[in-house]
Amino acid sequence: MKDGEHFKAILQFIDRFYYSDEGQDFAKWGVEGETYTKANGVRKLLDDINYNGLNPTGTKDLRIEYGFSGGVFAYGGTTELLHSMFTEEEIRFQEDIKKTKTVLPPDPPIPYSVEERKRATLLSTPLKDYTDQNTFKFILGKRSLSEFDNLWRS
Repeated sequence: MKDGEHFKAILQFIDRFYYSDEGQDFAKWGVEGETYTKANGVRKLLDDINYNGLNPTGTKDLRIEYGFSGGVFAYGGTTELLHSMFTEEEIRFQEDIKKTKTVLPPDPPIPYSVEERKRATLLSTPLKDYTDQNTFKFILGKRSLSEFDNLWRS
């Protein structure tokens, strides 16, 4: 794959797809006019398309029929884009949570001794290296994706 004539174009597409507002909008909503409309900044699925109860009368699923909003970029984008896929009930629930719940500060880091820190590094470094190396092999096509599920069992 990395030596293929379209490799650079694929990487450029992924980069634009993931890091641009337009790309994230496309990944979630699809093609304006084909899967949704947008008026005054508000997106609305077309009448025959449903996603997660946003348009329950729709007979076609945005994910299944069109391949959009599959969760690949579930955490990317602005809060507005995230909320655009919420039902009114979900948005109210989120707002109520903000009003009534206090976010607790995270626990402080584990105060490892020098010896414990060395031991943790000795354990985690090979695991991280193994994961990174094999991830790169899959990306570059040096390992077949058919091996992926068995990779972590070896």
